[in-house]
Amino acid sequence: MKSNFKEVLELNIATIILGSSGVLGKLLTISPPVIILIRSIIAYFFIWSILRLTNKSTSPKIMKAPRFFIISGLFMAAHWVLYFIALEVTTVAVAFISVFTFPIFTTLLEPLFFKSKLQLIDLLASLLVIVGIVILVPDVSLNNNVTLGAFLGILSALFYALRNLMNKRYIHIYSGTFIMMQQMLIVGIILLPAIFIFPFNPGEGDILWLVLLGIGTTGIGHTLFVRSLKHFKTSTASIITSLQPIYGIILAVIFLGEKLNPQIIIGGSIIFFTVLLKSLQEYLKENSITTKI
Repeated sequence: MKSNFKEVLELNIATIILGSSGVLGKLLTISPPVIILIRSIIAYFFIWSILRLTNKSTSPKIMKAPRFFIISGLFMAAHWVLYFIALEVTTVAVAFISVFTFPIFTTLLEPLFFKSKLQLIDLLASLLVIVGIVILVPDVSLNNNVTLGAFLGILSALFYALRNLMNKRYIHIYSGTFIMMQQMLIVGIILLPAIFIFPFNPGEGDILWLVLLGIGTTGIGHTLFVRSLKHFKTSTASIITSLQPIYGIILAVIFLGEKLNPQIIIGGSIIFFTVLLKSLQEYLKENSITTKI
């Protein structure tokens, strides 16, 4: 599976764009389910327009693989809603770090999807991530916003890992752009009742943030990421996208003035470097380089 400079650049751009989701989520004053509903609608029509302009198929093909599109769309909706609730109750740093445990979930769940073997290094990496989380959260009570945000972020990460593993199985059947468009359709359908349950009173700047979230982060960022799975091995993509929480936290410090306490720095660093080293180990293994980690 070879990749050229253009594809490497695309994945790096996707990582930077995806890193902006935390800041946008924090700036928005609308209820998370409504944010995700509007985000998916904007993203759907943006991607549909791109496919139309490039003379590619936009016709629904959900019934050709109904379980894939419906279940992966459900996972995507759960991932986004939980992540944005986490942003609502805690800082961007805590939410981002927690969500970025998804590569560990991916490693643990991959044997169920592709019949690979779980190795001791996988379990050790998982234990290190748990250590990082224990340091990250101040106590075990969900009454604490940091702990609650971390819990919601980790749950969000689980659904994101499941969605990515499903995408990996179908990326050679459908284009990444088309998969993303159909998943946005499913997310929109699932969350449509939210507009009748939660109030929609957009504050100053909310419309702009929603457009940036729908077109930039979702339409462009996620589509580029899904497309990268066709050109990169899972581990290679994981190494590059491991920089996403770093970008996200830097943006939060710059634009939101967030402060990083020692617990977040230490716990987050353990999680970040564990994920990075695990991704590197997978990369070396997939490229037939013998290594001991």
